[in-house]
Amino acid sequence: MLGLQRQDPPMERVRMIERFVPVIPFPHGMISLLMLMLDETKYPNDAGEDAHLYLPRQAFDEITDKLGVDRITAPALGPGSATGDTVVENLLSCLIPVVGKPDRMNSRFLDYIGKAFNTHLVQRYGGISISPLAIVGGLTPWQLRRARDTIDARLDQEVSLAQLASDCGLSTSHFARAFARSTGTPPHRWLMQRRVDRAKELMLTGAPLAEIAVMCGFSDQSHLTRVFSQTTGMTPGRWRETQITQTPRIAVALGQEADPC
Repeated sequence: MLGLQRQDPPMERVRMIERFVPVIPFPHGMISLLMLMLDETKYPNDAGEDAHLYLPRQAFDEITDKLGVDRITAPALGPGSATGDTVVENLLSCLIPVVGKPDRMNSRFLDYIGKAFNTHLVQRYGGISISPLAIVGGLTPWQLRRARDTIDARLDQEVSLAQLASDCGLSTSHFARAFARSTGTPPHRWLMQRRVDRAKELMLTGAPLAEIAVMCGFSDQSHLTRVFSQTTGMTPGRWRETQITQTPRIAVALGQEADPC
């Protein structure tokens, strides 16, 4: 829970688990965080000019998931400490007059202020850098991540361009253009490259090419051979031979005894 100090603290101490600890009299305009799992204090409804906001973890998880970055494990502002934050103070000053007054509340206004508030907290106290897209007209980070994850998870199946676009909330034509701008490669070519990469991994296990073709989403072995040759400049069989002949040389270079076989 985030607290904004707008007047002198009304309490001299708070209960922390089994004991009471003194309240630090933070100056006006300071913000602090309380871990609700530790602080069992019942805050009065008439807390004067102080503001307390509940910050659900889910709200910040949604922001980081959309950005395609790691989730925030702990805020930079630890519980019990305080800092001056004019951005939070000003944003809350916009919210306080309308909160609890339905006749003066505008849902769109609250949504914009809430997004600005959460984004600021994520950047300043979550250590997340939010920058504009480097490629104008490309996919957002979360859209690109979702498209890539879907393709990788369905390499052995038909991957519909319409489904990829729908997952990203875009039309098929818009998605195709944005994907190409973000990756430099059209979606279908990206899919074929990922299938070839997967085929390479399986070929090193010694699996038959006919089985590998099916496991990687190719219609048959000849389809695999044609796409693989176009992508790498050599047939799957030739590529596998080069990998086998290179293995002993790598072992010797590393100072290991090569396999006599």
